[in-house]
Amino acid sequence: YEGLVLREEGRFAEALPLLEARVRRAEGRGRRHRSAAYGFDLGLTLHGLGDLEGAWSRCEGSLRAFWEMGEMATLARVLDGMAALAWDRGRGADAPRLWGGAEAVRQRHGFFWAPVDRARFERCSAPVRAALGEAVFAAAWEEGLALSVEEAVALALSQERGSGRDAWAKGM
Repeated sequence: YEGLVLREEGRFAEALPLLEARVRRAEGRGRRHRSAAYGFDLGLTLHGLGDLEGAWSRCEGSLRAFWEMGEMATLARVLDGMAALAWDRGRGADAPRLWGGAEAVRQRHGFFWAPVDRARFERCSAPVRAALGEAVFAAAWEEGLALSVEEAVALALSQERGSGRDAWAKGM
């Protein structure tokens, strides 16, 4: 778990080889759930390193796997991670919608935030709230809460760009 601790401490470069090794071991043993979970951990680390496309690829693969396995608790965690990633990839309006969609999954299935996930959400959502404004953020969050699980997954997997922070900064 050293790689996870390093990632949570913001020591992404040190966490990377440890998490890559974890993914390889799980994949080599054919452990689909662990491969997807470790792939998501690796995606968060790549995001921290600024490799947005590598992070998106890892998170997308994990989301698809958890969706196919019907693993809703972890699917909600991945949606949270993809929300922060969506913001950094220039899909600003999607970020609060995805966080709302993740919350909807938790509510519908009786799951709660893990403390580390809640802290990550607070840290990642603060700049989004500041840029969009609380009213816009809250409206998009509510839209996400109204999504079905299928709709939230489809939103996360969409590759459209252009509604991101650059558009918001220009007043669009």
